[in-house]
Amino acid sequence: MTLILHGDCQEQLKNIKDETVDAIITDPPYGITFMGNKWDYDVPSIKIWKESIRVLKKGGYLLSFSSAKTYHRLVCNVEDAGFEIRDQILWIYGEGMPKSKSLLKPAHEPIVMAIKPGQLQELNIDKSRIGTEKRINKKTSKNKNCFSQIDDNDRECIGRYPANLLHDGSTGIEQFTNYFYCAKADEKDRNVYNTHPTVKPIKLMEYLIRLVCPVGSLILDPFMGSGSTGKAALQQGMNFIGIEQNAEYVKIAKKRLDKVVYQQGLF
Repeated sequence: MTLILHGDCQEQLKNIKDETVDAIITDPPYGITFMGNKWDYDVPSIKIWKESIRVLKKGGYLLSFSSAKTYHRLVCNVEDAGFEIRDQILWIYGEGMPKSKSLLKPAHEPIVMAIKPGQLQELNIDKSRIGTEKRINKKTSKNKNCFSQIDDNDRECIGRYPANLLHDGSTGIEQFTNYFYCAKADEKDRNVYNTHPTVKPIKLMEYLIRLVCPVGSLILDPFMGSGSTGKAALQQGMNFIGIEQNAEYVKIAKKRLDKVVYQQGLF
């Protein structure tokens, strides 16, 4: 299922039934007036997050990007709406320039990880492990450290436990091999018809989706933009609902998502 709703998310969320969404993964306005855009005048309000938590299933995750400057305002609104804050994920990158000589060069974006109280939903740890050469015996844990005694056919790469730090690999990559690697959006994400100024890389969104949702889940993005979350959701075998108030971005998102549906023969 793919559903795109055009309009203000606070109003459009009212069209979604209670507790029908498995996870909310979004990149909302940061409240820093990015490039003078009016849509970035403030972080999402408590009212918007209250509507969001209403449609989310108990134990469902919210992952929302923010800026280092306004993260405190975002996370307070999320918490005041009824979410339980579980963690903060940092996406670290080397690209970017300061907007003036009175500012530091931006190098990370925080992501709030929160849940709707009611039950504890475990993360998909094994599907989100970071690659490593370490292997274990699939048949028994008795010989975990006796690798020389285990036949290669019985070995399984387990990878490292997912952490609350993600990086783009642009600098000092040898120090970050324990963490998920994803560069900023490339030409595939920023194609000739995608004019959105803050596109997130599909690889990053796919990883976040895998982390909090089993295949077949319904993902909601109330600030859809050009549809990166939706494209990543479809490519990971999920269903998707996106909300966007900008008509031009809605057209771009529909084109991107239709392309995925056509290529993969979905639905």
